[in-house]
Amino acid sequence: MYIQPDFGSAFLLVVTVCIVLFVGGMRIWHVLTLGGVGGGLIGLLIIRDSYKLKRLMDYLAMLKSPDATNYQLTRSLDALESGGLLGLGIDSSLQKISRLPYPHTDFIFAVLGEEFGFIGAVTVTFIFMLFVWRGLHIARHASDLFASLLATGITTLIGLQAFINIGVATGLLPTKGITLPFISYGGSSIVLSLVSVGILLNISRSSNKDIE
Repeated sequence: MYIQPDFGSAFLLVVTVCIVLFVGGMRIWHVLTLGGVGGGLIGLLIIRDSYKLKRLMDYLAMLKSPDATNYQLTRSLDALESGGLLGLGIDSSLQKISRLPYPHTDFIFAVLGEEFGFIGAVTVTFIFMLFVWRGLHIARHASDLFASLLATGITTLIGLQAFINIGVATGLLPTKGITLPFISYGGSSIVLSLVSVGILLNISRSSNKDIE
């Protein structure tokens, strides 16, 4: 996935695998060692790629001075700011027309904030938090270890994807092309997300049957 390159998806999968291994019983020192090696490799790949290195440097510069934001983040923050408390209304976003890069995928959250306002953005964030809580609840009460680890992996993958997308749109994380689950445009992404939720619901139903 890095060769394509799709660094974001590779990072998501690596983090998800580490979490699943830890939940499955892997010792914390093994996880930390694996994470350290992985972090070193990620750092090396970023240094060797001028495009990724520039994104990281722009992010570090922004932490020192809010005025040093890059073009993408500036347009995203402008969209969130113009939305105010209640937003401009459905399909009334001005930034998505020509200024905001990738408004249908990577920065869809900024469009949501502009059209539905602070309340809408917080609502979407809360829904994803609720999804993660419910997914971990399903994993905890799964009927067997495999189902528990599968539910953990699905919940982690979707939750991290949402966290990164929202973090990028709000300037909490460096700019990275990660879509927002269930909301960003893309047929294959939505289909896989819905299939994952279907598996999660099936695990929950099987657990409820065992309890009965």
